[in-house]
Amino acid sequence: MNWKRRSRSSWGRLGMKSDCYALFDLAQWKNGLAFKKIDFSSDGEPVIKIAELKNGITGQTQFTEGDYGDEVHLTKGDMLFSWSGNPETSIDVFWYNLPEGWLNQHIFKVIPKPFVDRNFLYYLLKSLKATFTAIASNKQTTGLGHITLKDLKKLNIALPSEKEQKIIGRYLYTIDQKISVNQAINDNLQQQISEIYKAWYQDFSCASNVPMIASEYGIIPQGWHYSIVGDLCKSISVTHKFDTDKLIFLNTGDIEDGRFLHENYMAVSEMPGQAKKSIARGDILFSEIRPINRHFAYVNFSAKDYVVSTKLMIIRATSLDSRRLYHFLTSQDVLMELQMQAESRSGTFPQIRFDNVSKLPILIADDKTEVAFTNLLHTVYAQIEHNNLENGKLRALRDNLLPRLMSGELDVSELDI
Repeated sequence: MNWKRRSRSSWGRLGMKSDCYALFDLAQWKNGLAFKKIDFSSDGEPVIKIAELKNGITGQTQFTEGDYGDEVHLTKGDMLFSWSGNPETSIDVFWYNLPEGWLNQHIFKVIPKPFVDRNFLYYLLKSLKATFTAIASNKQTTGLGHITLKDLKKLNIALPSEKEQKIIGRYLYTIDQKISVNQAINDNLQQQISEIYKAWYQDFSCASNVPMIASEYGIIPQGWHYSIVGDLCKSISVTHKFDTDKLIFLNTGDIEDGRFLHENYMAVSEMPGQAKKSIARGDILFSEIRPINRHFAYVNFSAKDYVVSTKLMIIRATSLDSRRLYHFLTSQDVLMELQMQAESRSGTFPQIRFDNVSKLPILIADDKTEVAFTNLLHTVYAQIEHNNLENGKLRALRDNLLPRLMSGELDVSELDI
């Protein structure tokens, strides 16, 4: 799309074809309910807290069979604004994309007024993230901050025409839709590879004509064997040389489900104390804290400019293909096992060490099967990483356009819807 750029002197929507409103007046803000223990049951619909907005329905999700009215009932496509929690990570706007459920307190259900385009309002709230974080941080107590209706009434918004709202909202939404399509493709590829792994390594469909033998962990095809993960890899902890003024620092929250969430350089002098370890191509990064949260990634690039937190394990394959090892360690069964071990430890957080990983048993097939499955993994992960790279570029485009569209720096008034 060819954007028309306004001169700097005309940036901002006030004085242009826009009206000024309090943010509060752009929508209805319906707060969720303060559910009590007596409201919960083993069946019914899920109670949606901030944890569900971030992680989906998990084993920690609570359910209720009650009926609490349409105002707090959620269906796919509802716009939600979490207004209380950690100012940096919890206060945000979401599209609801889970099964029907009931809205918990500390989250607003946002219903745009008739003169406000819902996509535009969603991205407007996204563009105000830094403002919300600052407001909440100023009122922060015991790690929590909040945005109240009173705060929303104080924030003045220059609202463009409905046509401009629709153009801006639709364009940004289209970018996010493409990101969602790529992610859906990746999810499908992951599901396919999981099904192939189950068929080959659990149901032994690829060895139907091979005699079966007993092993320490059950019956397996002849020529296959179990190894211990610790015999196939090692834990790496090499202190970075810090031979440059700026590096890219990765903490546990900066990797997720195989993705690196940023490539931002930081002054070495400003890095936290846990910024210690260097990494290399082929390394597996795995968070020690709460394995079930899926903070892991595979390094498929030259990483000399990266330094990572001491809370990230660096696992380096020694006698097994690194992709094969990565696939095993990030499978749902292994993550669940590691999570149980983490929760059995005493401490502030559910946490594991390399010792927990190293003792895991892993089934190794005959050479022909291992080569075939490993080649398949490389093909699938290459496509996944291509999609992740494209999504990174799309997010960068969206995040670059968002403030410029919302401020009025980019003029969309002459574009067609």
